[in-house]
Amino acid sequence: MSYQHIQFPRYTLDQNKKLYNVIKESGELRKLKKDEILHLQEDPPTQFYFVKSGQLRSYLVSDDGRIITVEIVGEGRLYGLASYAANLPRPCSCSAVVDTELFCLNYNKLEPYIKKDHQIALDFFHLLGDTIYILVGQINNLSFYNAEKRIAHSLLHLGEYYKKSTSDSSYSLNYTHQEIADFSSINRVTANRVLHKFEKNGWVSLKYGSIVISDEQALKEVLLSE
Repeated sequence: MSYQHIQFPRYTLDQNKKLYNVIKESGELRKLKKDEILHLQEDPPTQFYFVKSGQLRSYLVSDDGRIITVEIVGEGRLYGLASYAANLPRPCSCSAVVDTELFCLNYNKLEPYIKKDHQIALDFFHLLGDTIYILVGQINNLSFYNAEKRIAHSLLHLGEYYKKSTSDSSYSLNYTHQEIADFSSINRVTANRVLHKFEKNGWVSLKYGSIVISDEQALKEVLLSE
């Protein structure tokens, strides 16, 4: 699969100020500290969320304690709409990766805005479409990628939330080796081996508590490789 098929859509707050104003007016702002749990698997869906800043991590926990990251949800993304709309229990647990601000939303408060302007509903469909697109990429990552591709995919995905502009090819991620391993659903020993290989190749620089992406194109080429 070529990299062009696994781009990471990013909706910025400046792209649709009308929608963002509706979210601010109808939603309740909530702040989460790093590692604070938003909800657990099987919790009832009482609302859904729009991430104002920070990042959420959606994950599954197996009976033997293994953790699989389903997705990382950053600024400008919707989270939890599918289970809320279907009125089904949360399929995953979710916690804050970093200090995070989000708007808590529900249909009753959004309904007057949607009835007044149907474009608002279409804009929410667009955001939901982005989420589905990214989830397909993550399924591909977990199903078919080896360790090097998983790590490259995670670094590129997380990088979308740290770039100052979309054209940046060098940027810093405030994540530890363990966190990258967790996001990639591989063990830390393997993650460390891959990250040090990337560093030796000059693609990343490993710092205490952070990883500097030095050559984004090289990471994309890892995903392109057979």
